[in-house]
Amino acid sequence: MIYRYKLTRHGFNSKVEIGDVITNGKGEKLVVIEIESLYEQIVGQQTRLWADVIVQKPNTPNVGYRYADKVKYTNRYRIDQKAVVRPVKVGQILTVCEANEEKGALVRVEEVVEYHHEFTDLIVTWVGTPVPEWDQRRIDECIRADRLASFSVIDGGQQLL
Repeated sequence: MIYRYKLTRHGFNSKVEIGDVITNGKGEKLVVIEIESLYEQIVGQQTRLWADVIVQKPNTPNVGYRYADKVKYTNRYRIDQKAVVRPVKVGQILTVCEANEEKGALVRVEEVVEYHHEFTDLIVTWVGTPVPEWDQRRIDECIRADRLASFSVIDGGQQLL
């Protein structure tokens, strides 16, 4: 299962990289499989970096396989005088799910096909493709590399003659 996640890093030596293993608030390991966008702010002599990333949780079902390579979607935006409507844009990643699903798949908007109004509602039709999940072998390699990076050998024990 893949999710959108917001990372925060502090300091000029911090980084975000594809394949990084992070731990969420529940203590679960997640692997960064895509970096969607970055924002940076420098305050004094410190920097803060925010990254919108796509992460995959190991050993969870792949829900993206249920969606075809390209699928057409229609979104309805209710317009009123106070609303600022930001319809979908090409490259944006959205979560889509069937009516009976609690969690859905992440889909990248490939093209906006049409838009029109029905009374005061804006109707946008777009085509998207599911964001592919990594195979379990690749996820396991990232977790193994993360464990080895934090593993240290201590000198001790007995020497054999």
